[in-house]
Amino acid sequence: MEFRGPDEATSQSRGTEPETQSVRCHVSLLPHQPSAPTLLVTAPGARSGGRTAGRYPRLRHALIVDVDRTLDPSDQAPYSAVLADRLAQRALTVDVLDRPSARPPHRPELVVGFLPHLAGAETAAGIADAAGARLILVVQELLQVPRSRREGAVLRSAGYVAVASEAFRETVRGYGVPDVRIGLLPDWAHVVPIWLDRAEARRALGWPERAFIAVHVAAGERPDVATVLAAARRTGPDALIAVADGTRSPRLPVPPGDVPNVLVIGALPADRRALPLVAADALVLAEPAAADRLVLPPELASCLAAARPVIAAARPGGVVQAELARAEGAAVVVPAGAADRLAQALLDLRADPARRVAMGLAGLAHAQGQLSLSGALARFDDIVDATLAAPAAALPVG
Repeated sequence: MEFRGPDEATSQSRGTEPETQSVRCHVSLLPHQPSAPTLLVTAPGARSGGRTAGRYPRLRHALIVDVDRTLDPSDQAPYSAVLADRLAQRALTVDVLDRPSARPPHRPELVVGFLPHLAGAETAAGIADAAGARLILVVQELLQVPRSRREGAVLRSAGYVAVASEAFRETVRGYGVPDVRIGLLPDWAHVVPIWLDRAEARRALGWPERAFIAVHVAAGERPDVATVLAAARRTGPDALIAVADGTRSPRLPVPPGDVPNVLVIGALPADRRALPLVAADALVLAEPAAADRLVLPPELASCLAAARPVIAAARPGGVVQAELARAEGAAVVVPAGAADRLAQALLDLRADPARRVAMGLAGLAHAQGQLSLSGALARFDDIVDATLAAPAAALPVG
């Protein structure tokens, strides 16, 4: 693979401290919150009040590879765009490769790729190898059984593997990655619903104000909606269950009229995504009972940040169960596929408002302490520092 040479217009003569200047940052993904990708940034090392700006090693060119991502119009915070924005604070350019046929305009010193999108991770690894660049892989999903040779090869090629949950660490080690090259990069709450109260949210959605309503959050690509609907049948009129139809979840497996206590949530624009979370008395997540992948649903952090109790039908020993165990007191976990247990957990919480409040506050405290954007970006800074500081002898050979 060929790369264009460095942009001489933005480079500085060696041995001379650069003056303050602005340089272009090539970011092409959607705008995100809390800030859109920075198109003009101050060069690392520029003078700022007589001190060197930033605490990081200088980077000329960095590359984010996210060619497999399916753009969601309601996604307020594309993960890769947030990391690109962060890298823009320390690199002269940050290129975002979002098309498989695109070529990086600069030879990168650092490449960031993502799993579960294997083809994109392999593209990132190939570019890093051709450029002699350091590679970071961010892992939010992994094949567990049977193990994938391709997945193992791309993980071993990385200088650093950033896992979204400690539940991934053992599997990554099993692929042959030394523990010293594995670090935690937790996801953050992409939707933080702090500006509405329950009554206002229900009025905006047209929901009854006094009913007990549990909202099913379509976490991950294959939520177990059938178990949620079966639980709704068991609760009867004592609990309304709100489920999404055709947004991020699959189409409902039965007509809504067959389960009269189900409220159907249609597609919501980005500025209304928080409404169902705020309107809920409880939030429900449901995983399929059998799966061959370790998955951390990105919606989990937002559920905890909503200050509502979480009820999860989760696989024993899985990532969701492990993450909710860390948020001590915030969730009730029942086995995946156990509709009767899920229904009973809903009815128990309906009868105990004080417990719901305590669980919601526990989830909020965990989200603020462990799942904030600022905390995640600080960890990302440390991972980048460790990757760049690692001696060449400690890095994998491509």
